[in-house]
Amino acid sequence: MARKYEKPPIDELIISAYFDPPLTGLRAEHIGLFWSEIRGDFPSVQQQPPTDGSFEAVPGEIFPLPRFWFVGTDDQNLLQIQRGSFFCNWRRRDGKYPHFDSVKKSFDIYFDKFLRFYAEHVDAEPHSIKACELTYVNLIDRNSGWNSSADTRSILPHFDLADVSFSGATLVNIKCQQTFRVADNLLVHALVQPRTHAKTGEEVLYLELRAVGEPLGGAKGDADKWYDAAHEAIGSLFEAMTSDVARNEFWLPQEG
Repeated sequence: MARKYEKPPIDELIISAYFDPPLTGLRAEHIGLFWSEIRGDFPSVQQQPPTDGSFEAVPGEIFPLPRFWFVGTDDQNLLQIQRGSFFCNWRRRDGKYPHFDSVKKSFDIYFDKFLRFYAEHVDAEPHSIKACELTYVNLIDRNSGWNSSADTRSILPHFDLADVSFSGATLVNIKCQQTFRVADNLLVHALVQPRTHAKTGEEVLYLELRAVGEPLGGAKGDADKWYDAAHEAIGSLFEAMTSDVARNEFWLPQEG
């Protein structure tokens, strides 16, 4: 976030760029060639369905191109490539969260490598960035004072729970979605919902803050300015949504 924390609740950070037009010349053999260039940092590759769930073949292609995952040596860093987009993820494993600047630097390095590769081996015509996303996934658990849905307002003091009781029923689940317009080209979506942690099996409070929008131009420099604005907006929203107790006692703000 804009303010750094010693023990932030972040579980994943995703930086996304969407191409205009899509990279229709990209084929499976190109993916293999590109992997050979980055294999030292990303030794594992996996296939996944496209993010929109639809496989669309292009002329001369027998099997539609999937989305490819390139998984880093520490399993924390992940690149995702499909014809329409490029993603760079940091995922919490055993290591400490490196903060936005470090993940953004990684995005810059491999995004540049990929575009240079594409221009050299596939199509030298420029492809602009039509849209960007920046997503923070936070998992808030017992270490942050959250045990059940009833504790949500202790973490998110502005969260409004219906204060009702009927037939001995107890509250077991909640879900809240909100969207904030920060600028004409920048929206921030907030999603709050209890979920089961994929690894521990324990219930956690899932807080996703996702900025979406279009840069004021299709160049990489235009996208960089958008990411900076999105990072600042998400950090400000995180500060505004969460309680002083959670930030100061559990997540521990860093000085400076």
